[in-house]
Amino acid sequence: MQGWLTLTKAKQLFTAAGQDFDILKATALRKDFKPVALGARASFQIKNKLREVASQNVIAKLEGSDPKLKDEYVIYTAHWDHLGRNEKLEGDQIFNGALDNATGTAGLLELA
Repeated sequence: MQGWLTLTKAKQLFTAAGQDFDILKATALRKDFKPVALGARASFQIKNKLREVASQNVIAKLEGSDPKLKDEYVIYTAHWDHLGRNEKLEGDQIFNGALDNATGTAGLLELA
């Protein structure tokens, strides 16, 4: 689960937890800062739908030899999705993104 809070909501959360956002933010800039537990809890419900997508991406699975860890996985990912151009666009028609494509894909090749 990944999410974001607006600054206003973050300050409300800190206040509800008995903390002062601005004071903790200033304290966090110091090298001796230690994390502060807010004691807050959140509950999320996520609904997913599976769908097939034609892709140029690749997936592989390398099974380990440890029977205790056979149902655990480490996943390394990158994407390759910025190909081509759209001639209907004005100005720059190239689907930019080669840098993140190249670095992610090269990183995976290096790991392999």
